[in-house]
Amino acid sequence: MLNYGYAVIRASLAHANVATALLPSLGIHHRSRSNSFCLADDHLEPLRPLVDDKVRDIHRQVSVELDQLAKAELLEILSQAMQLGDQNGPWMLMLARCMASLVRCYAGDSKKLEIPTPARP
Repeated sequence: MLNYGYAVIRASLAHANVATALLPSLGIHHRSRSNSFCLADDHLEPLRPLVDDKVRDIHRQVSVELDQLAKAELLEILSQAMQLGDQNGPWMLMLARCMASLVRCYAGDSKKLEIPTPARP
């Protein structure tokens, strides 16, 4: 179940990388000729707790198999409200802003990478 959740997040990260003109195969820490999404894997690392928490919640509801219901609940991560700096918004919007922050870091315009976190109520 964790692997499915990570794959969902990884796919959204790869999409955001391409949308901001980043090459997903050029990772920062992950490097492999057989992996076309090294950069997405780099970005996935600090976001793993989102999936871990969701899987824990699903297990508490007694669903321990990766069935359609569990998959649907894991996909809810993509619609979760996130916070980036002082702004809240949907996952995909905050992810695009995170990738724009990475582009600014690469360009030398910023030294701080902004990473989205779950929005606080």
